[in-house]
Amino acid sequence: MTRYSTIILLFWMTSVTTQAQDFRRFKVALGIPFAPVTSDQFDYYGGFYLEPAVRLKDDLSLGIYLAIMESDDDSNDNPNINSSETAAFFSTAFVLDKYTSLGRPKTFYGLMLGTVFHSFETIQRPFLTNNGVLGGEILYEDRTGVLIAPRIGATFGPLQMTMMYQFMTNELPGLLTMQAGVEIGGGRKKKK
Repeated sequence: MTRYSTIILLFWMTSVTTQAQDFRRFKVALGIPFAPVTSDQFDYYGGFYLEPAVRLKDDLSLGIYLAIMESDDDSNDNPNINSSETAAFFSTAFVLDKYTSLGRPKTFYGLMLGTVFHSFETIQRPFLTNNGVLGGEILYEDRTGVLIAPRIGATFGPLQMTMMYQFMTNELPGLLTMQAGVEIGGGRKKKK
């Protein structure tokens, strides 16, 4: 509870001290991340992300990134293979973005720093043993690591496209991730 209170207090203090002149302070991006994988088990990771942010200045924003990405291997469709594997990433990170262009499109580069939780599940399909007993098992492996991800992107009106490379510790694989989403809020203020 203390961690969430600290995050809420940080956002409140940031919103009070922001200097954004031409753009609205708050924005929320949400969409779909996609990460092609070069491994024998998985073809890609897909999921959902949410990124609330506050503008510190017109060209600088600070946000929190929350994402869930999951993948199943191809063996789920093949009855001749006796096991299937599922992997999922749960990411939370602070995001600092610097806008290089405030026109149309708005381009930016940034850095994410946070944690990632990786859950890996192997299910061995039921099978009959020599004495007629039904066998099979589920194996779990969970890891937590540090996430560092440089990123670039652009917004075209409310549409946002982002590309990043997620470096992860604790022997977790790095992921080149592309995101497509919608940005709500954060647009230009109306002139009075």
